[in-house]
Amino acid sequence: MKKIEATSLLVITFLLIYRVFVGMEVHVFLRVLLTLLAIFYLWFGFFLFNRLGFKDLLKKKEIRKVSAMRVVSSIVAGLLYSFSLIALMFAVNFYQGMQGMMLLALILNLSMLALSVLFFAFYKKDKRYYRQYILRSSVLALVFMAFLFTPVEKRLVRLFQEYPGFIEAYKEYWEEPGNQEKLEKLKEERSAIR
Repeated sequence: MKKIEATSLLVITFLLIYRVFVGMEVHVFLRVLLTLLAIFYLWFGFFLFNRLGFKDLLKKKEIRKVSAMRVVSSIVAGLLYSFSLIALMFAVNFYQGMQGMMLLALILNLSMLALSVLFFAFYKKDKRYYRQYILRSSVLALVFMAFLFTPVEKRLVRLFQEYPGFIEAYKEYWEEPGNQEKLEKLKEERSAIR
């Protein structure tokens, strides 16, 4: 499972960098991979974070190694990282509610980071286990900080430079979020991207 995660993260990182600095050609692939990895974390987080295979559930010796704290923390981490990848997809695609989702993902990742550092300091035998959360949450928190501290207009122009119609429609809608006519124009321009 580690190989699936590592490969997916490497490809997502490449696609994200390409998307930001080069263009929209990989837009759909990035969206699909973010969704698949979010599902992977959601469904298989317990196995991934506890370094277990499916067959290990049948072995009492392996199950005894997993404490209640590890069960809870691995399930919560799977939910958190899944949500974080969905928030990242919202940020890249400029979906409605992206700022709120990114802020919530940042707060949750910083909370996970703080708890992991705390447990890392006090539980000597589980240092390796908590180190994986420290690494993941640190990287995700940095990504969300970079997105949140970059002005929305600058991100918009950078990510959608090939679609000036969408940029203009988004700016108009941003000025009057309740205007139904501007929302319809934004939807129309967004459909041209797909």
